[in-house]
Amino acid sequence: MYASCPKSGKGKPHQKRKSRLHARGAQQPYAFMPKLSKALYNKLWRKVAYVRSTTHIKIKNERQLWSWSLDKIDDLTERQFICESTKDGFLVDWLLKGCPKCGGKVTPLQKDSRAGKDDWFHRCTKDGCQMRILPHHGHLIFRTGKGKSWKPLRLQFKLLFGIVAGLNTVQLHRLWPVNEKMLRSMSIDLDKARQLDVQQKEPQIKFGCPEEGKWVDVEADEFDAGKSLDANEPAKLNWEQWGGIIQRGVPESLVLFKTRPKKTKLRAPGPGPIKKTDWYPKAKKWLKGRKVMLHTDGARSYKLGINRKRRMDGIIHNYVVHRKKKINGRWVHPKFVRLFYNRLPDGGELYTKGGTQVIDRAWRHMREFTRHRNPTDTRSFLARVRSAQWVYWNMHKDLFAATGHMLKALQG
Repeated sequence: MYASCPKSGKGKPHQKRKSRLHARGAQQPYAFMPKLSKALYNKLWRKVAYVRSTTHIKIKNERQLWSWSLDKIDDLTERQFICESTKDGFLVDWLLKGCPKCGGKVTPLQKDSRAGKDDWFHRCTKDGCQMRILPHHGHLIFRTGKGKSWKPLRLQFKLLFGIVAGLNTVQLHRLWPVNEKMLRSMSIDLDKARQLDVQQKEPQIKFGCPEEGKWVDVEADEFDAGKSLDANEPAKLNWEQWGGIIQRGVPESLVLFKTRPKKTKLRAPGPGPIKKTDWYPKAKKWLKGRKVMLHTDGARSYKLGINRKRRMDGIIHNYVVHRKKKINGRWVHPKFVRLFYNRLPDGGELYTKGGTQVIDRAWRHMREFTRHRNPTDTRSFLARVRSAQWVYWNMHKDLFAATGHMLKALQG
């Protein structure tokens, strides 16, 4: 008699593998794309929007009207111009703030009675002070100089308008006879003011709204801002790399953080993808428990076992392949946007489109904004990056009016 042979090669009978849903449990969130017919897939593709919700209405730049224009600046009298600028936040209201020297009350605007002068000023009412206060005294951007360095306040206001509108130094110099040094100084001061505003508002950003139970789409990626030779190792390159997180349809939710890439050889095309040590603290700080669909590229650093090991609750990870790569023994062609089926923790279902199209457009804006700045000059370049972030936040708003609100918040 012969003994019965086992069905498997390891001496154990063959067991039917459990289904994916049964193995993970109905309450375990995960994302994949089931095999569908071409007709059903095309129907779902047309039905599912890439940006499922938005907080703004897109208006073309050529149709957007700003609250200020060059004609308005020229038509106003000097007193009207100062009052309107103070009302919109560009200048400090000294009647409310008081004397910057002693804190006493100041008089309303009065004109300088000296010959050849067209200046308007406030005066402190205290007998021991009597300080003359110009409307732009101690301003973050405007200057109160003497001699050749003195420029009228109205001219400085026009220069600020041109800088905010996106004119470069050469174009501004051709429109108004001002030297390059003053134009660069105003541009740098504006970048620093925007940097202060971003540093105050960025910690208050929150992704999603878990209280309402809605899942939102969030994208994360990194970009290379520039490179420079290492001072200690001439055969190595230092890279300026920044990471970012943004919620689709909410441009004012863009969050930036600087990474620490490794030094590379001189002919290296880039510093490589973001490291886990840079990504994990930011994901834990901004995304953990926020009920977000995280969309990234195929870099392994972004995965972190979010879907399987449950290291971060409130996050479902969808990723796309941006370059041809080998997965499970077969080559996969790049697909920049994919349709994903998401199983929610409460048993619900949700179809989303995976990709990084929104944050890629933000990177294009950042590169155009910083292309004339040297990344080795860390302070100036850092201010420029934050300035680009501020412009992206307000891209669908009146940029000049937003500049006035920013100056009013910073100057009190």
